[in-house]
Parts: sequence; C-alpha cells; structure tokens
Amino acid sequence: MLNYNQDVLNSVAKLVPAENSLVKVSGVADKARLDTALRMALAVCRTDPDLEAIIQSDKTEIKKRFFGNVKIEGEKQTYVLTNDQIKNITKIVYNPVVFGFAKKAKDIVELKTLIADKLETSETKGSTDTYRGMVAGLPKQDQGKASQGNKVDKEMKENSVDGSYDLIKKIFLAVIQLDLGNLKKVFSFITNLENTSEAMISNQDDQEIIAEKLPATFSHFSKILKDSPLNQNVA
Repeated sequence: MLNYNQDVLNSVAKLVPAENSLVKVSGVADKARLDTALRMALAVCRTDPDLEAIIQSDKTEIKKRFFGNVKIEGEKQTYVLTNDQIKNITKIVYNPVVFGFAKKAKDIVELKTLIADKLETSETKGSTDTYRGMVAGLPKQDQGKASQGNKVDKEMKENSVDGSYDLIKKIFLAVIQLDLGNLKKVFSFITNLENTSEAMISNQDDQEIIAEKLPATFSHFSKILKDSPLNQNVA
C-alpha cells in the first residue's frame, strides 16, 4: 500500500535544497514544488477529507506534519522554507479542484491526468505539468478564509432580527427539491400574490444582502442541501 505521508516527506527533502540552493537550476524548484503539492494533496485528503474543516482549523497541524523538519543527506536540520515558499505549496493543496480529484486518484500520475482533463484545452495542453502552469490554470481561492457562501451565511444571520433568514433558507430548501415542472407554478404563485403592501422579507439588511450576493447565497444553500438527506423535513 502506498505510504502517502512518506511520499510527501521524500518530496519535501528534494524541495528544500532546490528552493534554497544558491545555484538555481532551471526548472528544478518548479518541479519539486508541484510534486510536493500534489503528493501532499493525496496524503492530506486521506486523513482530513473535509477541505472546509482543514481551512478553518487544521492547517497548522498539517503544516507541522510535513514541514516541521526534514532530513537532508541523513542529517536532521531545521526546516528553512519561508512562509511564502510554503504557501506556494498549499495554494495548490487546498484548491478545491486539486483536493477533490486527490480524493479519487490512487497516485500522483492519475491525479495529474484528472486535473489536466479538467483544466487544459487544446491551446494549453501540457500547461499543468509545471508549477506555474498549474497555479495559472486553477481557480483562485482565498487561503485560510471562510468561503464566500459562509460569509453570506454569517452576515445574514447577524442581520436577520425578525427570522427572515431562517425563513428564506427553509423556502429555498423546499423549492429546490421540487420537480422542475413545479417550479413554474411556484414562481407564478409568488409573482401573483395579492398582498404586496408589505415586503415578505421585512428586514432591509436581509433584502440588500440577498439582492447583492444572490449567487453566493444560492451556492451556499445548494451545498447545505447536497450535504443533507434529500427527503429531509424542512418545515
């Protein structure tokens, strides 16, 4: 059985001298960064499969696990990579595209193939074979910060003093489970409601947040539904 953790440590042992060598060999550090990042993604997702939980609480422990110290030529030395050099690795490790495929791939070869199939076009073929190409091709993420959906969730909870937020979440979860044919009926019912003298969502802050950040709100609620049983009781 492949030892994913040892795979990372072996790769880190090659990365350290490549990053810190006074004589820079073209492409060596780039290859070592990408190799370490992909092997680390394979290892991390097998012990910590929830990316959101890692970003919120476990990143420090994972950093210690792989970057605490390294043996170079048999002699134990204090790890000397800078925080920026480590971020060069984790910006790939904690990207949802890489992390998601790392859960499916059995090794680094398969992981590279899955990512290439997802990101590369005929014009960019082979671009993800390099660290720079991989970073350029991946969707950008804010490391160490809550997702946009969670930010919206937090804002709406803080502003919803009359229960509007909880109500709209229940409505959304109920509506998204309907057969598509029924959505037109629901929309027609809502747009033809006679009682238009008062806003259904009375808190002005809630109205502004929903209008401004509807895509993030929709995405976040969809994730809630995805993580819940489809026949859940939303009443």
